[in-house]
Amino acid sequence: MSTKLTAEAVTTAIRDMNGDISAVAKRLGVCPQTVYSYIDRNPSVKDVLADARKTMLANAESALCRAVFKGDAEAVRSFLKTL
Repeated sequence: MSTKLTAEAVTTAIRDMNGDISAVAKRLGVCPQTVYSYIDRNPSVKDVLADARKTMLANAESALCRAVFKGDAEAVRSFLKTL
């Protein structure tokens, strides 16, 4: 049986899974390559993925900054390596 993907289902899963395509694929019952192929054919879905990844990056940067301000040595090292 074949799973028919829809833009609504894929974009909802992308948002819910914060852009993690493996998690999106698992949720939709397809392989990650199927999700990537769908995204490549649907520019609006590609935009949703880009937005989800930007949000995840911003959240990761915020978490790193909080850890640096708390004096977490590993976070400080990680931050300094990016300079």
